[in-house]
Amino acid sequence: MRNSVLPCILLALAAACSPSDNSSGSSASSSSGGAAPTTVEEFFTRIFLAHCGYEERCAETRGRQHRSRALCEENARAWVPGWALYLGRSVNEFYAPYYAVSPPDAQACVEAYDTLPCDHPSGGIPIVAQCHNALVPAAGVAETCEENRPWCRPGRHCALQPQGTACVPCEPYRAVGEPCAQDVECETYSCALEGAGSGTCVIHPARRRGETCQANECIGMHLCAGPQGNMTCQAMAEAGTACGGEQPPCLMGLQCITAQGQASGTCQDLLADGATCTRAPDDPHCASACVFPTPDAPTGTCQAVSAFPGAGAPCLDGHTCAPEAYAEFGMASDAFHPTSCECRAPARLGEPCSPNACGEELCEHPTRCAEGRCLDAGDGPRCTSGLANGEACRQADECVSGYCEGAGGTEPGQCQPRPACP
Repeated sequence: MRNSVLPCILLALAAACSPSDNSSGSSASSSSGGAAPTTVEEFFTRIFLAHCGYEERCAETRGRQHRSRALCEENARAWVPGWALYLGRSVNEFYAPYYAVSPPDAQACVEAYDTLPCDHPSGGIPIVAQCHNALVPAAGVAETCEENRPWCRPGRHCALQPQGTACVPCEPYRAVGEPCAQDVECETYSCALEGAGSGTCVIHPARRRGETCQANECIGMHLCAGPQGNMTCQAMAEAGTACGGEQPPCLMGLQCITAQGQASGTCQDLLADGATCTRAPDDPHCASACVFPTPDAPTGTCQAVSAFPGAGAPCLDGHTCAPEAYAEFGMASDAFHPTSCECRAPARLGEPCSPNACGEELCEHPTRCAEGRCLDAGDGPRCTSGLANGEACRQADECVSGYCEGAGGTEPGQCQPRPACP
């Protein structure tokens, strides 16, 4: 149920499917066959499958992220229906206001991974220029983006601006040698920092397995791990091998099981359907989902699901609800993790509410109001329509307009009409 984050896909079109090598050119079947993608759902599925093919072809040089190509392709095909469950609507519907697919460019993007060199200097899956025009922006998407609408046309990104900026310009990625503050600004996705917030776009160091490294310097899916001062690029851990602490994490499809109080453990298989699962984050996880019989049941059963639970039902995996509900957690006084979780319907205008409890992966919704915002006007938090233009504010979601001008640090801002972005 844990899927890749959409903005990352749009910025780089480099999903988390992993590489596998054959720098000598050995063969793996192509993932680019078939008619050109014509929908966003088709494009995402095809590009993720192409990433799996690249991972398999280049595993020797770049390392793996998944324990097998079959698992990578299973995850690739499950991404669209899984994300639709989370959204409460189809992925095509979600993207319709922002993007359409350019079939010839989408096909060129997918095919590029069949011949992309395995020694491409990058971490993860390389970004290829052929993908920049695969998604055609809708009107209003090309030149600006906003905090709640982080959409630029492919090949560009939202410029770094103070939080709350209404209309953020979209700017092209910067070339090697140009100044940067974060990796996302560079076309190589690698910014070498030289001081606080200032650096230069560089070619990724792409250090090979066994070479000394610092964070994020390794090629492909290799990770920089080991004791401080003696870290090297290492492959992700396989079943039965050490993981966590100074060791690399497990391949996808495995989990790192540690003894209580220990930083490192051993990679083991995820739990199969029918197995017993618990709420404890360090206990074994399900390959599918953990379904609890009641909100406070200490154990559940691993099983596949076709929908997220709604109001009144136990949370899925101990923390997930349908988009129209929110997760209400219960904590014992001596517990380090929730002891119960129930999906609840959000409050209406005028009804009591509370800010959501954020911690670990527990934030499911920014407020617990079906409409309006959760604000305290002196009689306790209630769902209100928000502050009117001209009233003092601390953050954008306090304002009816959704725009708090001038807020920053300890200084309040003022609710103002949201500027119309070009």
